[in-house]
Parts: sequence; structure tokens; C-alpha cells
Amino acid sequence: MDANDPEGLPKAIFWPLTRNATSDAAGTPSSPPFQHMARVQVAPAPQEETKTVASLLREAIAGGGFKDVKECARSIRVPYDLFNKVLGGHLPKDAQLAEYARKLGVDERELILAAYREKAPDAVKPSFNAIVLLDQHPADLRELLDLVDTSTAAQREELLEVARLLRGKPSERCLRALALLRLYHHLDSELADYFDSMVLMSLRRESLPQLDDYRAATGTPPSKRGAPVHGAAPVRSVKRSPRSGGKR
Repeated sequence: MDANDPEGLPKAIFWPLTRNATSDAAGTPSSPPFQHMARVQVAPAPQEETKTVASLLREAIAGGGFKDVKECARSIRVPYDLFNKVLGGHLPKDAQLAEYARKLGVDERELILAAYREKAPDAVKPSFNAIVLLDQHPADLRELLDLVDTSTAAQREELLEVARLLRGKPSERCLRALALLRLYHHLDSELADYFDSMVLMSLRRESLPQLDDYRAATGTPPSKRGAPVHGAAPVRSVKRSPRSGGKR
């Protein structure tokens, strides 16, 4: 392996020189660029040990101050033979794991999740690393996850579209758009139809692809550019009450 070949040293860190490596301070050509660079061997980052059902239960037993497994089983009133088999690697049913978790103060979800991770094929096991227990999530994130879990495919697509718009637009425009969405959501049907007609009438001379989506969503047939919107509701007058202390 050539020490001057960076392609042959995938685990080395090359520290660059503070000046040009091909010449010295006087401008005299010097050695090749990589000759003055230090090679440092990088140790692999330690990986967090994946906890198993047995390891989680053994941690609980040690934390409870029990002398041995038999004493623990007698204290929490579970059959010793099955309990000892589980500590040896046997995976019982979910209900049994839930009982162990409740009596030993172990997170029930973490214990059952560890059992399913052990049962899963090797190709699926890495997917469990992406599963995070919700205890450390704020309440609004938990609510968002619940909304995603209980929504249909079409609703998830709409949520995703709103999230993309919020992330990709300036905050001021996002606030205006959200305020408009809240306003529209609370309009009665007649007023919502009137609002739709006013929007389409005001933008009738614009050629925006989003207008076609808006027309389709409101059930309005497409119109030619510059022509009045066909089927639009007539403009209606809105009575306004006089302001106190002022003129109409």
C-alpha cells in the first residue's frame, strides 16, 4: 500500500498543511503533498448493545437487590421454571412478558418490543432501531403521531403536503396560509361557496396550475383565461353595521 495514496487509506485522517504542501515558504518545490500529512488510525465508533428480553430482566433483578433468580421468582410470585427459561433465552407470550414487566418495574413496551426484535428475521432486525418509545416525545409530537396512525392514505397524503408547504415557505406566508385554512374551515357551506367564487373570479386572468386543482376541489369547471368563471355565484352585498362613533 502506498502511503502517499489517499485512495488506499480509507480509515486515515489526513491533516492538511497550513501552507502549500508543494512548496516551502521561499517557493522552493518540496515533497509531494501527502508526505507531510499525518496518518491517524480511527477506531470504530462503539455501537450501543441491543438489549434482549433476558438482559432487561436481569438488569431489573440486579436493580431489585435479589440474591438470585429463584429468590426473585418467589418474591414476585411467578413460576420459577418458566422464569428461569426466559432468562436463558426463551421468549414467552406477550401476556407473560407484561406480567414480568409490571412486577419488576420494566417498561412493558420495551420488553415486548425486544421480544419481537429477537423473533424477527435478520433482514428485519435493523428496522427496530428506528422505533423510539414515545415517553421522551413532547405532547404535540405524540398527538401528531396518533393522527398519522389513525388517518387514511388520502389524509396522510394531505398531511404530508401541508408539512412540505410549511417547511418550504417563509414563516410569514405560512402563518397567513394557516390562518386562511382555519378561517375556511369554520365557514358555513353557503359562505364557503361564495368565498370560492370570489377567489376564482379574482384570479380568473391568472394561469396557475394550482388554480386548476382549486377548481377541481370546488367542483368548478375550468374556464378560459380572461373569461368570467362559469357557474360562479353572483356577488352579493354584505350588510355592515355602522361603527360606533364614526360614519358609514
